[in-house]
Amino acid sequence: MFVKRPHDFSLSISEMYSLQKDLSKKIVQKKLEKEPKLIAGFDVSYEGNLGLGVIALFEYPSINLLKTYTAVVEANFPYIPGFLSFRELPVFIKTAEKIEPEYEPDIFVFDGNGLIHPRKLGLASHASFFVTKPTFGIAKSLLIGKYEEPGPNKGDFSYIRYRGKIIGAALRSKESTKPVFVSVGNRITLYECIEITKKALDGYRIPKLTRLPDQISRMIKRKLKNEFGTENESKDTKTN
Repeated sequence: MFVKRPHDFSLSISEMYSLQKDLSKKIVQKKLEKEPKLIAGFDVSYEGNLGLGVIALFEYPSINLLKTYTAVVEANFPYIPGFLSFRELPVFIKTAEKIEPEYEPDIFVFDGNGLIHPRKLGLASHASFFVTKPTFGIAKSLLIGKYEEPGPNKGDFSYIRYRGKIIGAALRSKESTKPVFVSVGNRITLYECIEITKKALDGYRIPKLTRLPDQISRMIKRKLKNEFGTENESKDTKTN
């Protein structure tokens, strides 16, 4: 089983902060050991206190959708800026545990950040300790850092810098639209993250790897809302 549980989630804010600092020291940027064949994209939506997780499994390099996995998990941890992974990882774990051994992904991609995080441990980085696979993030908004506007053409990119270091890339995913923000999670290079993301550009701002899981999770959300109603307002906005 490739899903691990290196820690639980019954932690105080100070404990979570310390854990992020400790885990970030174990992040490694290195070239992939083999050409990937299966890439999994993950996203989650919320309906009331339920997290609706979706993993879409794609063939690589075609980016053809192969399979999807879904899980509905009670999400009691609140949204706290800087600690998004503690809210979303329990949903991710339950979803990832449904993947059959013969479909074990080579890479996981997340709708969120990796190293683009104040403590260098966004969702994509944190998740790497639960699946022991290369991971990276594709975010819709920039959490930290600065960048020069990339060129106007699809595939153009510029580096994102924070405190003198490169932490990601602003990638033009579609002409005349804002870039998306790509960052290493763990066990992969930024160059490889960019090249994989480029192969998933198909005419939309959000690359297919994370757009399809998002669309499916929102479909599940609408279905639940129509069938059962909702007790609380949901918040899907992600900034870290």
